[in-house]
Amino acid sequence: MKNASRYKKEVLQGFKTAGNLLLGFFTLICLLGGIAVLSGSDPGRFGILGDSVALVVALSILFATAHRWGRWIGGFFGIPGVLKSLIVLSSGHALNSPDKPVPRIEAASVLMFSALLVILTYPLIISHRAMKATDRACLVGATITFGFGIVGQQQFYVWMWMVACLLFLLILRFRFEVKRHPHASPGQ
Repeated sequence: MKNASRYKKEVLQGFKTAGNLLLGFFTLICLLGGIAVLSGSDPGRFGILGDSVALVVALSILFATAHRWGRWIGGFFGIPGVLKSLIVLSSGHALNSPDKPVPRIEAASVLMFSALLVILTYPLIISHRAMKATDRACLVGATITFGFGIVGQQQFYVWMWMVACLLFLLILRFRFEVKRHPHASPGQ
């Protein structure tokens, strides 16, 4: 009897994992499709309205599930981004093709974006508190800016826009953090 119960739990866990993977794939497709249209690409089969709805659906799913993926995004994208952009900054060419030069200002902006992503997610990693709505909004905003970098032509202005948006989200997050937890006065 115990084996049947254990088998049932394992099967249910497998279905749950498969469902999460499918939801993640669906969200990624909707997010990249919506961002592609917003960045000036031709609308897909569903047109501008369909791609905009797909983007809203993807953002809603990302906001609702940020507690699952938000803690690892800085380590998955930010830390490798810092290391790789330092190498590109020092060498002056793309990592995967040494004959392709990369402007140093572009490598520096990618370095800034990656470092800000790590700074944004670091407090969430070290503290095991529940994520607030501002944490979720900042993580979704960071994901959008990262998505624009993927879909964009990796031109300088795209990266600078990403850095500016991420810096704004970082400032916004710390501003709300200070308002939620004001410093105690020395007399108390």
